[in-house]
Amino acid sequence: MQRIFLNVGYELSEKQLRAHFITFGVLSDLYLPKHANGRNKGYGFATFATEQSLTLALQQPKHIINGVTVQVSCHGRDIAAACLVASSMVNSCSTVLC
Repeated sequence: MQRIFLNVGYELSEKQLRAHFITFGVLSDLYLPKHANGRNKGYGFATFATEQSLTLALQQPKHIINGVTVQVSCHGRDIAAACLVASSMVNSCSTVLC
């Protein structure tokens, strides 16, 4: 699965997240759970249509959206472990910039 976990804080909207992560490729889904009052819960999930898009997103060391640093991990692992997953998806480890 080409899904990443996002620690987004409480200020960002689904629209802002989608605009940022679409730059890496087609998103199959973006899920940002919300409280009953409409405020997001501080985390979300982005699912990419291809492994290549996932790899590109994981290669970026920092994701800063509207001044908010978004922490990204893959399947509950930290970003270093996620980069290892990403490197296994590409032909050459030298293309992974983590």
